[in-house]
Amino acid sequence: MSKTILTKHCSHCKEIKPIKNFPRNRTTKDGYRDQCKVCHNIDNKTYRQTDKGKAYHKAYRKSEKGVRIAKRHNLRFPEKYKARYKVSNAVYMGMLPPANTLLCHYCNEPAHLYHHWKGYEPKYALDVVPACRKCDRIQHQFAFFLLK
Repeated sequence: MSKTILTKHCSHCKEIKPIKNFPRNRTTKDGYRDQCKVCHNIDNKTYRQTDKGKAYHKAYRKSEKGVRIAKRHNLRFPEKYKARYKVSNAVYMGMLPPANTLLCHYCNEPAHLYHHWKGYEPKYALDVVPACRKCDRIQHQFAFFLLK
């Protein structure tokens, strides 16, 4: 008879948390990582900001697996892909300034990308506002909840 685990000790923050707070890992004996999800996300975020993490991510995006995942995403969301392509062409042609030279429309922080605030339909492809990543994520989450 197997025992079910209800809690686990996080090796990073040293707290005992419910098992649902730990990511799955098939290679470990109990089937869960030794770090909780919060600590794991913090470690990933700090690693991605290092030069080594940036180089790894850049290499992954160009790898066979990274390209395959990007193609699958573009096939699943063709309108989104076409709208982003139109914006990047507009930036290249000088019709739009690069987003990183502008301030976020929502919080006045430096912008990183353009947000399609009306949607990805072809008629709205160039109706964009500059946004930082945080505000863009919030806008997409808000729109998702409006659709439900």
